[in-house]
Amino acid sequence: MGEACIREPNLPRGRVTLAAVSSLAAETIAALERCGVACLPVEPCPALAVPVQAHADMVCHPLGGRRVLAARGCEHLLASLRAEGFLPEETQRAPAARYPGDVLLNAARIGPLCLGSAHCDETLLRFCEEENIRFVPVRQGYAKCSTVIVSREAVVTADPSIAAATEGCGLDVLRIRPGFVELPGYSCGFPGGACGKLDKATLAFAGDLSTHPDGAAIAAFLRSHGVFPLSLHAGPLRDVGGILPLRETD
Repeated sequence: MGEACIREPNLPRGRVTLAAVSSLAAETIAALERCGVACLPVEPCPALAVPVQAHADMVCHPLGGRRVLAARGCEHLLASLRAEGFLPEETQRAPAARYPGDVLLNAARIGPLCLGSAHCDETLLRFCEEENIRFVPVRQGYAKCSTVIVSREAVVTADPSIAAATEGCGLDVLRIRPGFVELPGYSCGFPGGACGKLDKATLAFAGDLSTHPDGAAIAAFLRSHGVFPLSLHAGPLRDVGGILPLRETD
């Protein structure tokens, strides 16, 4: 069985063999490696606020195949992607520490849809137009962070604008209460930043899903869509900037 670059961002068909993960999320990386997933560590981007400088979902946006968007100026990430055989493209604008300059790539790609705010970078908007990906505008700038992508047909979110937009697109949506996800430096993180799929039927969480007050409801919702939760390690859910699949078995 060989490997291929991820065909559909966030929604692997085979088993994920390489994922972009914050270099500072040591416990999550170790757990993923025990699952057979190699990690491309995302080093801190000094332009961003310290708590999220190494968050993959802030500086990296897989487009499918070998194409990956990377935040302008993140030279280590660009070099790492090239070393793995990808063809990274830089954003038109450089990221900034304060919102909305930090959400250039924070958009949630769900099959033929891409949820994002008006502050997304022009390179991403142009890609969506060229590839007939429907860009769905939402008020939530941190769209990827806020969206737990279960399948092409289902998401979990605590954000009202994400929920309304995805329901309007015909997706099945589980609304959960906000909070209960750790992100040191902020009062809380986002659930989408605490997870990522490892194969078509497995959604991995950084932390123990059962610590979330809606954990049982999330697990039941996932199972209703043929997806099973995997808690990678003990402790509360932790927003590590997501687990972004880059390569999978073909």
